[in-house]
Amino acid sequence: MTMTNDSFNQIEKYLIELGISSGADSYSEEELIRLEEKYEIDFLEIYKIFVLKYGNSTFENDVRYRPLNQSHWTGKDGLNAFGSFFGFEEGVNNLEENIKRYYDRVPNSIVPIADDGVGNLISIGIKGDHIGKIYFWDHENEITAKIMLNEKVYVGVSVDDYWENIFLIAESFFDFIKSFEIEEVVSEESDIESKIVSEKMSGNFMAMMLAAKAELEAKEKTRKEKKKDK
Repeated sequence: MTMTNDSFNQIEKYLIELGISSGADSYSEEELIRLEEKYEIDFLEIYKIFVLKYGNSTFENDVRYRPLNQSHWTGKDGLNAFGSFFGFEEGVNNLEENIKRYYDRVPNSIVPIADDGVGNLISIGIKGDHIGKIYFWDHENEITAKIMLNEKVYVGVSVDDYWENIFLIAESFFDFIKSFEIEEVVSEESDIESKIVSEKMSGNFMAMMLAAKAELEAKEKTRKEKKKDK
């Protein structure tokens, strides 16, 4: 437990740097225990500490994370978008409601703990070789849609056996948090200022060139007049 607390203290410093925000100071452990017993889940301690402290939370800064395995949702820079963590508050980001909503749509060895804001899930492994690992679930390629479209190759394939839309994000919750990066966005105001400066520099340069040309033409005219007078 001490090692788990040390690991959480390490990632919490990073979470604060990222600008994590939460709706409450802490949440009831009884609610989490009830949830685990109801759905036969045994979350790892580091995630328990996190969700009990931060619940439904997101970040003040625009952040993205770097998955181990990329999907078509991964950007050219190798980063994935992030929405928010699920917690105990009522609403679309309630942890239990999302577990129920996706109960028959994701393998029983993982449960959703967050999303990316556009319908895809971030899940944590709770069984077998998947325990503690973090996964990305692509909603555009789930097996229920393929079955509805009568794709014969998937007849008889269960949700638990279907992993074509699931990609490994990190080997642990600790590694997942450490993979986050603050997205650097050039503001529109800064971009406009840059263009103004560029245009001013360009304008000044042209003015200097025209002035120099005028000066040379004046000197040439004077030279010719003096030569003519001779």
